[in-house]
Amino acid sequence: MTWFKYFKSSESISSSVANSNYSYPFCKRFINNFTPRDTLSENFWLFVNIENISINTYQTSSLESSSDDHSYIVVYEKENTFTPVKTVIEDNYLYFQTAEEHTGQEEITGRYAIYYSTPNLRKIKSVNNGGQTDYQINLSEYPFFIEYNEVSTSSYEVTLDSTSSYNFSFINSFKDWDNGATEKPGSKAYVSFTGPSIYIYGGKSTLGGKFKVKVTGLPDKNYNSSTVEVEDYIVDTYSSVDQSNVILYQNTSLQERDYIIEIENLYDKNLLSSGNKLELSKYAFKYNLYLSLNKELINQLNNTFTLIAGVR
Repeated sequence: MTWFKYFKSSESISSSVANSNYSYPFCKRFINNFTPRDTLSENFWLFVNIENISINTYQTSSLESSSDDHSYIVVYEKENTFTPVKTVIEDNYLYFQTAEEHTGQEEITGRYAIYYSTPNLRKIKSVNNGGQTDYQINLSEYPFFIEYNEVSTSSYEVTLDSTSSYNFSFINSFKDWDNGATEKPGSKAYVSFTGPSIYIYGGKSTLGGKFKVKVTGLPDKNYNSSTVEVEDYIVDTYSSVDQSNVILYQNTSLQERDYIIEIENLYDKNLLSSGNKLELSKYAFKYNLYLSLNKELINQLNNTFTLIAGVR
């Protein structure tokens, strides 16, 4: 089996003479292959739930729980090439960027893998090793090591003219809606997305009315039937100052499943409002591919530390 390799920081690397004294990460798990519903651009943020899987945590020899936030990296493996990508773990989720564009409705041609349990692995940097691109631990400059605040947690955006598989659907007669806006109470719109987070944007103004939100989780292999998770949540879009493209509704604590949100314009309105206007402009969410990690693989070649049953 092919394995990502790198040089320790102490190795001497030259562009004229190749060094072959590689080191290898200790552990590896493949991320399941996927076929995105929509085309995903290079550097698009993906995520996988790693709850109960020890990636950056371990027990010391004194059986105390510890963590090493330098000890892992996601690598895209394709046609015997290895491309590390920006990677970070936060709240039981592993976030990583795509290494290339992935075409919608087509299975990806490579495989993503998380390498871990290896000191300073996220501190690698590309080097010219005798005319070929390799990677070496660099303790002062490491482009793949990022903080969580650099991750886009609402990475997929749907506008009114988007042609993606997730989109707006405006109900009632077409004339009730004009470019995402309506002033007719009872008019409804629907948005489709994947949990666990959603941000709906639109306008607020002196004409702004109120709308009602209903969030329904759809059935899948983990959920036998539809479930209403939010019902009769009221949003007031009145504002004394006109605002455009602001967050009208957000929810970041949903399940990892497909959802539909029903948005209904109400007859009720703020006493200060002079209208019942509802204006929607876009929404954004975490594009969930429902990724999972495969079984752990171990390579002991050229490693200078041991890990037995999760203990270092």
